[in-house]
Amino acid sequence: TEKIIAGMPWARHIDITGALDITDYYRTDTHWRQEMLLPVANKIAKAMGVTVQQEGEYTKEQVERPFYGVYYGHAALPMDPEPLYLMRSELLDACSVLYYDSATNSWQPHSQVYNMDKLDGNDLYELYLSGNQPLLRIENPNAATDKELIIFRDSFGSSLAPLLVKDYAKVTLVDLRLVDYKSLNQFLTFKGQDVLFLYNTQVLNSNLSQ
Repeated sequence: TEKIIAGMPWARHIDITGALDITDYYRTDTHWRQEMLLPVANKIAKAMGVTVQQEGEYTKEQVERPFYGVYYGHAALPMDPEPLYLMRSELLDACSVLYYDSATNSWQPHSQVYNMDKLDGNDLYELYLSGNQPLLRIENPNAATDKELIIFRDSFGSSLAPLLVKDYAKVTLVDLRLVDYKSLNQFLTFKGQDVLFLYNTQVLNSNLSQ
């Protein structure tokens, strides 16, 4: 953490470790559980001067299939699957998700915040914003402000980003593992947006070692 903070003197570090414990993660997977992330979303939002929806504004919806995480296959031992929940709200249901089409140099319709087509896939975690995608944008027609947020993220950001939408008209997600940072100016303009870097420790440690 100290190395990252030192290397980004222009950024503000938001320490979310106190908002998380072991129960906020799946037993069978590396990822965190969306239904446990409101304290994290609140801490990030407070640091950025915005608000998020609170627990009473969501309906916790369990998906019909059980979740078998990455550890389930690696364990080679009997393990119970886990439930996977979506945090639903009227605000999120009204949002649309777009992807960047390099062929037309434009943002095109993609899906809803929760892509229920992924129920038929191998990884239920892809229900959150369709899983790993190079470039996505959430558009919120009922945003409390006209502010925009850019999130540089990995797969952990897929479940957290929807919880940060409330005050933002647009939330753009960029996965630098899947898109060349040198081409960012083709589809992003940095003019007054909030910017959040959100990576899990495996990604950070891998990049720091290179």
